[in-house]
Amino acid sequence: CIECHDAHKLEVVTDDCSTCHGGEENPRNIRISEVDYDGDGNLEEGISGEIDTMADALYTALQAYAAEITQPIVYDAHQYPYFFIDTNGDGVSDPGEANYGNRYTFWTPTLLKAAYNYQLSQKDPGGYVHNGEYILQLLFDSIQAVGGSTTGLTRP
Repeated sequence: CIECHDAHKLEVVTDDCSTCHGGEENPRNIRISEVDYDGDGNLEEGISGEIDTMADALYTALQAYAAEITQPIVYDAHQYPYFFIDTNGDGVSDPGEANYGNRYTFWTPTLLKAAYNYQLSQKDPGGYVHNGEYILQLLFDSIQAVGGSTTGLTRP
């Protein structure tokens, strides 16, 4: 851990990043692989950008799956328990929806696994650094599991 983090504060020592990563000081912009996992043609973005795009694809697939199989679902990263019934079907977490009384309870095993992986991708602030390819694998596999399109995506 102390190769990248201050041993006493756990903060990232960004000055050290540039030593191994070609002068790049922002960890979000670091990319090791030449594979375009998210299929957007951008090989300049960091691995975090690849994860963000694939996470968006999973969220879209989650919503389509939930609407077809159980009940429409919406996610709010700032309101526990994060997944709610999308009562008006607009795909957006509205103030009246993001409350515990409206929590999503219509889980299928497949939807629950995919939602867990989506949540992991959203809540692990260093996932792109610690194991970005694993996060991408989880997202890719979850998109497939809920019947979303993986056209143009590459599984690590």
